[in-house]
Amino acid sequence: MTSSSRKIILLDVDDVILMEDYSLELQESPVNSRPVTGYINPNGGVQKAWVDETVLATLRALPPEVEIFWVSSWLAMDYDQIDRLAMSLGLQRVSIADLDGVEPGRWGMAGNFSDLGHWKTQMMRNIVRDNPDIPILWVDDHLSFGFVRQLHYLPLSILAPVRGRGLTPESAKRIARWCDDGQPFMQLGDDTERSLPLPH
Repeated sequence: MTSSSRKIILLDVDDVILMEDYSLELQESPVNSRPVTGYINPNGGVQKAWVDETVLATLRALPPEVEIFWVSSWLAMDYDQIDRLAMSLGLQRVSIADLDGVEPGRWGMAGNFSDLGHWKTQMMRNIVRDNPDIPILWVDDHLSFGFVRQLHYLPLSILAPVRGRGLTPESAKRIARWCDDGQPFMQLGDDTERSLPLPH
């Protein structure tokens, strides 16, 4: 693996890979998706959740030089939980980064300026620091435009799926294109994709 081909993806779980059914009223799997049985939300409680098989297939097929790390509140639980999740999704290639003193919490980010001190942001900064000149893509549903503007100085691409919808086949394809070209970009929900870096 050469430094020019190596890339890193930081991947959230809930509302990104897993689409939760908060109302528990959804009886049939969405198109291209299957239910995850016995799903336990990190914040407590067994709920229904769904995964998109097309998205999973795209992630599994990413080039081997692309490293994928979990950056999720699942890390606040026993690591066996996230290992079992990865196994059930066929995403064994996704690993746990060196936390380097960061203590994961059970709550996600609110997508505002106060999140500059959030444990996920600290973890992201550490990974960026330890991997200079390596393209990095952060995928999390809580990332907002105002929050991202505060990180304009970091070599970071951003993809924020719509909450409750998760990664779609189209957004998974966008990840695959990024793995090919490494060009920085930002896509927040349904907003128009922007090139990076943002103007200061």
